[in-house]
Amino acid sequence: MEPVQFWTLVISLIGAAAWIPHLISLVITLTKRPLITITPSSHADVGFTELGPIINIKVAITSDNGDSLIDLIELDVRHESGSKYKFRWHEVSEMKGQMLVSGVSSESIS
Repeated sequence: MEPVQFWTLVISLIGAAAWIPHLISLVITLTKRPLITITPSSHADVGFTELGPIINIKVAITSDNGDSLIDLIELDVRHESGSKYKFRWHEVSEMKGQMLVSGVSSESIS
């Protein structure tokens, strides 16, 4: 191997090695899972309706390390008397107002 070819090889290897930190950070970013934190309020309202048991609890859900999609939340509640209930997150919607027009069906504003 001639000296010119040797130094060309050395310089090309140094240039290729410069990509290693970027590739490592890319792999870490792509494989890192989101960290979900649930912060509940200090109290919850538990009751019964004609549809069954119901629980109202205010929570804040935050996600670190990227976006996440939560498709199911379940809560197991046990009373000291021994009765057990499983609550599933059914629906969350916010209705800011309702537009009423006479003669036409109402429209919710969200």
